[in-house]
Amino acid sequence: MAGEGVVSIGKEQAVIKAGEAVPVFLNEVHGMENQAAADWELMIAGVARTKWALDTTDVP
Repeated sequence: MAGEGVVSIGKEQAVIKAGEAVPVFLNEVHGMENQAAADWELMIAGVARTKWALDTTDVP
């Protein structure tokens, strides 16, 4: 993992970089954005509530 970016959870935002982790709980609105010119490489691990179901919600 390399680079850094901004993670938003609800109304909070934080810059994260290599070696850091951010827990996101079920039903929390969240997003990630690379605001730098360099690539941002990150790992995302997720757990679904129901096997083979994709939990997504459209947020305006």
